[in-house]
Amino acid sequence: MIFHNDFMSINFSPSRGNLTAKSIKDTIIISISGIGHEDEADKYILLEDSFEDFNILGITNKKRDFFINNSTESALDFLKKFLSNFSRIIIISHSMGGFFAFYISTYIEVDLCIVCSPYLSLSESEMNLNDSEERLLFDKLNSSYIENYCLKNVKISHLLPKKQDKFIVILDLSIKDDVKTFYLIDKYLNKINTVILPGIGHLSLYYLEKRKIISSVIRAELEEGSPLSTKKILENILNYYLEFTISEKSKICIKNQIYFNDKNVYKNYYSFVYDFIPYKESKDLFLILNKHGYMMSFFYSISGFFWSETPFEDSRFSPVVVNIFH
Repeated sequence: MIFHNDFMSINFSPSRGNLTAKSIKDTIIISISGIGHEDEADKYILLEDSFEDFNILGITNKKRDFFINNSTESALDFLKKFLSNFSRIIIISHSMGGFFAFYISTYIEVDLCIVCSPYLSLSESEMNLNDSEERLLFDKLNSSYIENYCLKNVKISHLLPKKQDKFIVILDLSIKDDVKTFYLIDKYLNKINTVILPGIGHLSLYYLEKRKIISSVIRAELEEGSPLSTKKILENILNYYLEFTISEKSKICIKNQIYFNDKNVYKNYYSFVYDFIPYKESKDLFLILNKHGYMMSFFYSISGFFWSETPFEDSRFSPVVVNIFH
């Protein structure tokens, strides 16, 4: 443990292994826990198994206050000094810890931030809640034992993370809380890359890291000496998601949206709609067309899924939905 008080603890696990690439040794992964690990604060580091060859910093809350308390400023000062020893900073978090990931990134420039189903506000006005939703929020805060003293400070309007194009937020819009988060990001932080993965659930970070989907692509990029590419990470997440959510025995409808908000690079955002029963002889797959008229397309074969921003440049990719079921 390298920092602790009554509110939070910060634990550090240095890179292990003599063969670790220099680009990995110069990188630090910051993992931030969600609710439920208060009793493990003295030792808990999220995702330590995934990044054991990395320097990894685990930030754990001892209270349910979104890390916003009397010690926040001193913790931030400590982080600024400690993180200056590393040339590359990556934050990976989820749920309540997602707010602190955004908070840290408001004051410290990071190279990549991946956050799954974050809570970015507890403000009724920011979330545009109706009376029924306000009651649900109040009941949830009480049942989750959220500390009252932090409520007025947990607002997305207090966050202005640097390098927003380096952010990836993963949401599941079948979860009401994620719908509100999507609304908030679209309104306040619309340069952030937002990925909607239906049915993946609130614990999507654990779902993805069961098969090292996030950690494997980060490691591969750094071992090759490549700059961290949000696009490549998104591609890895998408390919995994498509592979393991489509069954050959049942019809699957995936409604998925990915937002690339750098207009110069990604031409605004893409909206994906899939409706497909996969057969082994399937060749063509999926139109991707959003309200702005920008296209994307997938190609499916026995070897897997592939996606393209330029479907007309490769004849394998079909810019037309194959929809014979309606």
